[in-house]
Amino acid sequence: MNRTFIICKPDAVERGLVGQILSRFETKGFSIVAAELRTLDADTLARHYEEHVGKGFYDDLVAFMSRGPALVAVIEGPEGTWETVREMMGATNPMTSAPGTIRGDFGTAFTENLIHGSDSAESEPWIRFSVNAVPKSPRIVPGADVIGLVAPIISRTVSQVPSGPSITATSAGPRLMKATRSS
Repeated sequence: MNRTFIICKPDAVERGLVGQILSRFETKGFSIVAAELRTLDADTLARHYEEHVGKGFYDDLVAFMSRGPALVAVIEGPEGTWETVREMMGATNPMTSAPGTIRGDFGTAFTENLIHGSDSAESEPWIRFSVNAVPKSPRIVPGADVIGLVAPIISRTVSQVPSGPSITATSAGPRLMKATRSS
């Protein structure tokens, strides 16, 4: 089994599309083995977008990616999972992305294109839970009131979310909850 990393960006969360996005991966046969709703800070984004630091669009990119919660997740599937996930995402520009892809079906702007996906099996070392460190039997964190998510939300521990929103799942079933602050 292979694992890859995605981010449902703040625009996907704001528009209520996270459930539809994750359900596409599950329908394909992939598993969501870890997910956390978190607000990404400037230091994390500087590591993530280090190749863009100093470029004219960098400040706007950081402002967008940090303006609200994003869902970071690890997806598991057979060999080649990251390539298939990238194909399912579609081209970076939603206006030229093929119908049937996430960006082609839901995207509206080049600068806010809903989803990020790893561009290799080894990328994204900055994320607090790494693709290879997530246990084979992820644990559902019980106890939240969730709204709109099709896929179960799996989290290593809510306490790992640094001063940002947290996400958990109820025993009643998978639904996306409104972000709550960790104490």
